[in-house]
Amino acid sequence: MSVLVAQRRTIGVELFRERAATASEQERRVLVEERNRIARELHDVVAHGLSIIHVQATSAPYRLDGLSDAATAEFGEIAASARTAMTEMRQLLGVLRSADAAPDTAPQPGLDDLPALVGSVERAGVPVTLELGAALPASGLPATTAYRIVQEALSNVMRHARATRADVRIAHEGDRLVVAVEDDGRGFDPANAMSTDGGGLGLFGMKERAGYIGGRVEVASTPGGGTRVRAEIPLGEERPME
Repeated sequence: MSVLVAQRRTIGVELFRERAATASEQERRVLVEERNRIARELHDVVAHGLSIIHVQATSAPYRLDGLSDAATAEFGEIAASARTAMTEMRQLLGVLRSADAAPDTAPQPGLDDLPALVGSVERAGVPVTLELGAALPASGLPATTAYRIVQEALSNVMRHARATRADVRIAHEGDRLVVAVEDDGRGFDPANAMSTDGGGLGLFGMKERAGYIGGRVEVASTPGGGTRVRAEIPLGEERPME
């Protein structure tokens, strides 16, 4: 009998270790996939900006009258620098795309895409109020980052929060974009901070996405029992929404 008990204990310990190793590997895989996805988005957005710089600098001597030789040479240097930066960036990040994967040429989502996102959440059964402040960026990394954070926060509301409503507020405060998503659900559960069931960002992904551009994300329970996601995202020279 003691031999059987010892064997059962040994099997139990081995099963526990195997489950822990599997969970750790799953968490690592999700983080790697999300980092790769963020890097691809950075590649697409930055490459677009550098392409514009290159085209404008290259065409400046033909578009602008009366440029001095020094100014023409400087525009040429700007174009060359943009071209070199694009080449180096693609060499560093291009390996993230598999050889058989088609490049993602769709525009990155921005704040003007939020009404459609909110509508999809409401059709799924959770009413959402959306409040957008003045002078918000229409596109670029801050806008895309804000959209992705709201997207994941609302996904968590639907999957985990058991909420009956959610409120989304985005404002331009100083040199930062402030994003707040709040629900009236069961409160923040750290066990659900890493969402792996839907391929979403999870808390880790949201923090990393904001951190890539110098921002931060905080998640906490509210006094009323719900959950609040608050993000601060640095603003660059972004085009404001019309």
